[in-house]
Amino acid sequence: MRRMSTVWIATVLAVLSGLFWVSDTISAGAAPGPIPRDVSLPFQSLGLGTTVTVLGSDASRTVAIPVPNGLTPITLRANAQLPAEVGRATVEVLSNGRVLDRAELPRGVASVPVSLSLRGVPVVDSAASVQIRSTMQPIDSGWCPDDWEDQGVALLDPVVDYAGAEIQPTTVSEFLPPTLSAMRIYVPPQPSRPESDAALELGAAMDAKYTNAKPTVTLSTLPPGTLPAEQPGLLERRIAIREADNAAVTLENAPGGPVLTITGRGDALLDQARLLSSDLSSLAVATSASVGTLDAAPIYGPQTTTVSSLGQTSLSATGVGRVRVRIGIDQTRLARPSGSVRLHLTGNYTPLPQTQNGQLTVSIGDNVIDHWPTTAEGTIDRWIDLPDELLDRYTEVVVTLDTVGATTCGTTQPVTLTIDPDSVVTSDQVTPPSPAGFRALPQALMPKFQVGLSTGDFANLNRAFEITLGLQGTTSMPLRPELVDYDTALGSSLPAVVIAVEQQLPQDIPLPIRTTGEATIEVTGADGETESIDVPDMSFGSLQAAWDDGRGRMLVAATSADAPGSVDRILDWFAADTSRWGTVDGNVVLQTADKEPFAYGAEAAAAPAADDGGLSTAEKIVIAIGAAALVVGIVIALAVVFRRRHAGRDSTPADPSTMG
Repeated sequence: MRRMSTVWIATVLAVLSGLFWVSDTISAGAAPGPIPRDVSLPFQSLGLGTTVTVLGSDASRTVAIPVPNGLTPITLRANAQLPAEVGRATVEVLSNGRVLDRAELPRGVASVPVSLSLRGVPVVDSAASVQIRSTMQPIDSGWCPDDWEDQGVALLDPVVDYAGAEIQPTTVSEFLPPTLSAMRIYVPPQPSRPESDAALELGAAMDAKYTNAKPTVTLSTLPPGTLPAEQPGLLERRIAIREADNAAVTLENAPGGPVLTITGRGDALLDQARLLSSDLSSLAVATSASVGTLDAAPIYGPQTTTVSSLGQTSLSATGVGRVRVRIGIDQTRLARPSGSVRLHLTGNYTPLPQTQNGQLTVSIGDNVIDHWPTTAEGTIDRWIDLPDELLDRYTEVVVTLDTVGATTCGTTQPVTLTIDPDSVVTSDQVTPPSPAGFRALPQALMPKFQVGLSTGDFANLNRAFEITLGLQGTTSMPLRPELVDYDTALGSSLPAVVIAVEQQLPQDIPLPIRTTGEATIEVTGADGETESIDVPDMSFGSLQAAWDDGRGRMLVAATSADAPGSVDRILDWFAADTSRWGTVDGNVVLQTADKEPFAYGAEAAAAPAADDGGLSTAEKIVIAIGAAALVVGIVIALAVVFRRRHAGRDSTPADPSTMG
């Protein structure tokens, strides 16, 4: 009896123990004990985006997860979202072909938390490369899995849990981690021009280096001869810039943790700052390093480039009926305001069977800019002209393959459309830039722009720093700011960012804002339209983006009328949502009294496409002929199929080797 009681108690304890380990996530192969989560980093902070989507009913994709020194990846967590009509689905994580973990997703659930173990994944060069694979089966036999070719399992808001603690750098080469959360750059309270120039360029270079992770890069003051005492946060780095006779980059032990100090005189200080963003930094395996002249060559926009050089490498899609490949034409990667853009589209697609016909189209938004019928060869070799009026800072060109004809689930072969990443893109530099205003930034400031401060104090330097990094956040191409005399920036023919919050700009500097009365200003928009705005006390701050036609250059000016704090409120408005730098339209952001900053002077939007796609009469005729050809093709194909089936019933079977 006592033995049975003991067994019964042990059973109850086992059941209760199991209940305590029930998790709100689904994971196979979970560890028997609690998993330590010393550090959890979202994919976005790792530079991997906010969503991982695996398209198709059985597909995979590879993700390289950064692994900071001292940390070990142990778990990948996310919310898995499924397409409709999924009956059974799994998500796996693999490394070198070995399954690390698998999660079964419950039937009929649109979204569910999942947890996948990463234990044992090898780390090479501060990264763990894993393959995420998903499989889906329909909820009933009447659903066609081919319909999932352009859908799949989406892992929303992924997070990686790490075990361990970050190890602080001990050499210059270790100073920059594989991913960065924050960087604080220090200058003296009254920075010299070389110190200010080095801070501007270094801040932009660091923001460009970690562009996908979007770290917080800030500028602060530090009394001479001191080091910051506070302890750095996770994946945070600190750099102190100051003029000194010794030109060097030195890793120093501060009370709170290591600080990188950059010292030198004049141009030598800027050379040392450039070491950190150059390929030479990996060779600095000691606590101190020094370099000679190290120019940061500006990147000039080429007239001819390729789609892959514009950051587009994954250019293939598979599906049934319709497949699309999207190509991004980014003027910031063209590194100049561009027009007359031509795309030499090359690639291939699956040749269609006799029972199908098809058509390829190229479109921007709702505007079809080219189209042609498919051929038996299945190749693409065609020049596409992108209309200037449809070009924006970022323009998405969509190549679509539409197939028409008999399709049967499970027997119809899906078609694949592939665009060659080496497809050539040609363009011309245009002046004035189009689009205009803030949408011309930062490409109209490339390859190098000057920075002029009406006063060289820290407050104005910080304003220029925030504008430079805000614009840097809209592109992966490194911006090249150069601090010059205020009057030089005003009279130069080079693009410029000017901070003039204490005084009015000269009358020959063309800006969108003009004072028209004691309580009224006029804003001339990027489209030439003028708008009157009431400013009762005539106290306001502005950030203006204007084309200086007389000097042939782009000008960004931070100005105020007795209200420097209003300019700071505008920059705080941008900092509260950094995406505004890439989405704000118009050529003036204005802040008055206690009102929220507001953008004025938006360009007129491109005329919306008509029901016929805005095509010319000739294009309509071509489309009509193409449509007629498709119909004729379908009729002929169906007739062939019918004749073969009829012959099969009335004659002996044909030799399979002779059948098409």
